[in-house]
Amino acid sequence: MVLVLFSSASSRAEVWESQPFNFAITLPLESGWTHVTLPVGMMKVSIRSADHTKVIAVSVSDIVPSISEEAFVKSFKDRWFEHSNGQAEERTQVDGRSAYRLTDIANLAGNQAHRVNTLVFESGKFYQIDAIGFGSDPMTDPAVRNCVASFRFLTQAPLPVTKPSSTDPADKLPERIADITIVVLIGLVAVFVLVKIVRKRRQ
Repeated sequence: MVLVLFSSASSRAEVWESQPFNFAITLPLESGWTHVTLPVGMMKVSIRSADHTKVIAVSVSDIVPSISEEAFVKSFKDRWFEHSNGQAEERTQVDGRSAYRLTDIANLAGNQAHRVNTLVFESGKFYQIDAIGFGSDPMTDPAVRNCVASFRFLTQAPLPVTKPSSTDPADKLPERIADITIVVLIGLVAVFVLVKIVRKRRQ
């Protein structure tokens, strides 16, 4: 069950909470931010700015214990950075857990996408908090920064570790997750391009 809790209407912030996936995040609804529904199981929640130039999304994937976090991140990072520039990575923290942050600029469907992908592991699951800006760094927007920083786990108790449904070998799983995430981003870019075309025609 997913619980959605609302704060006061004046702040127009929404706390999106999922008990099964053990996390909550505060989403900005001000200035016309809206939910985006995507047909991808691993993406649990996503939201887009009114001008369609920024997207925040949280994905959750099951992992297997036979591959270490370091090896997982390396394989994921290599695929994630495969066709991009301005690449940077750093160690950070998410709700007291050690985490990784990957930053780059990718060309998605002919559009420049600034990507900030925060990665964290918890109880046999791999969490991605993605912030994407088309044409500019999304983290320059206070609403994006606050949203990403609001991500938190609901409990310290370990969740049951489930086996990934993928039949890929464990060492290929990070690359597969990266591929799926990239495909989803391309879909978001397609919507962004469509909005630009519609706006030009109306002018």
